[in-house]
Amino acid sequence: MITLTRNTPRGYLVPTSRVEIDVFTTWLLERLGLGGSLVEIDLVDDATIAELNLEFMGMPGPTNVLSFPDTDDLHCEAPYVLGEDFLPEEYTEDDGRDCLGDVGDPDTDPDRPLRLGAIALSLDTCAREARLYGQTSREHFFRLLCHGILHCAGLDHSEEMDIITDEAMEEIRTWEAV
Repeated sequence: MITLTRNTPRGYLVPTSRVEIDVFTTWLLERLGLGGSLVEIDLVDDATIAELNLEFMGMPGPTNVLSFPDTDDLHCEAPYVLGEDFLPEEYTEDDGRDCLGDVGDPDTDPDRPLRLGAIALSLDTCAREARLYGQTSREHFFRLLCHGILHCAGLDHSEEMDIITDEAMEEIRTWEAV
């Protein structure tokens, strides 16, 4: 489940449709074992993401995507969520990092969706990086969206994150073939 907002001046093109964003996000959350979770996606320009980058990361200038995991909803100090189907066997041993065993609070509505967090994605930086990396804007958009969702799900930069991202990009390519 997503909440999608677009906070860009008129004339900014999103390199895909709302439907594809929704289908991709739903697919990725299901693959992570987090189906039905809520992710807020905010499509912004470089000026907006530069403000967020300075305020929350202490870094001047724009970046491509920022993730704001909702650790209150995850109920753990260091969230780490990973669907075992994504990884080779050596990554699937129980190492105690999965902290989503009990995500509900007895005082809250048990039917309330798990809120993973919010993502701010710069359409300016996405387009610029797509040209730089020789990718289509659409492909790079989904790569950044995947990256942001994985951070909200508790993953940090790692081989595990790369494996999941590669599988997600393969899924996107199958859509193009249809």
